[in-house]
Amino acid sequence: MTPLAQVTTQPPRPVSNQQSQQNLATGLAIALTVLLVLAFVFQKKVRRGGLGRQPAWGHGRVSGRVRRQLENKVGSGTALRLVDYERSRVPGKSENWYWQAALERLARDHGRR
Repeated sequence: MTPLAQVTTQPPRPVSNQQSQQNLATGLAIALTVLLVLAFVFQKKVRRGGLGRQPAWGHGRVSGRVRRQLENKVGSGTALRLVDYERSRVPGKSENWYWQAALERLARDHGRR
């Protein structure tokens, strides 16, 4: 008889109920930790100005007065879309310029109605 024929395999040991509960608890703890870390990172991004809204060429910050004026007229989401539109039209200007241009465009377009 060859040595290979003498090798016998033992059936796998059954996993106990306690062991499977521990594995489940460990998996849930890891998943919860990952979710908490992702939520923390997402919250920090939103507080800093929001998920890629700042231009790559960013020249300065926007005046609080101009920002408030535009956001009071149309809301913050629409204000960001208007500013993004101005950025796509005329690249390379200062951040304050885009907000002022969006405010002026809104006033000009509103007068046409």
